[in-house]
Amino acid sequence: MPYSIRKIDLFVEDVIAASALLRDAFEFAEIVAEEGFAELQGGPITLMLSKDARIPMPLSAGVTIHLEVSDVEAAAAHAKANGAETLLPIEQTPWGTTSALFRGPAGLVLDLYSESTDRG
Repeated sequence: MPYSIRKIDLFVEDVIAASALLRDAFEFAEIVAEEGFAELQGGPITLMLSKDARIPMPLSAGVTIHLEVSDVEAAAAHAKANGAETLLPIEQTPWGTTSALFRGPAGLVLDLYSESTDRG
């Protein structure tokens, strides 16, 4: 039976601030934002932010969310103007993308990228 990833739940200390950053800087559609839980839509994936888990677990870390955009420069400028911290400025990667990395909530990294037309 094939499985489909539809939702990802990330554990963060400040749900409201994390949701606001993802909404404002990265244009996720905020569905609900409450003190202990938020749900945002990012394309076909729903991103849930939770303060508490049903089982004990650490905050999310070591995760990169790759956001495909048509214009990396415009998306990066928008993210910076709305409070996102640049980790790595726009660059051409060896694997053929244009990419900029930003710090997200709870140790997340957000990669704004597009496929490069020049792969040479």
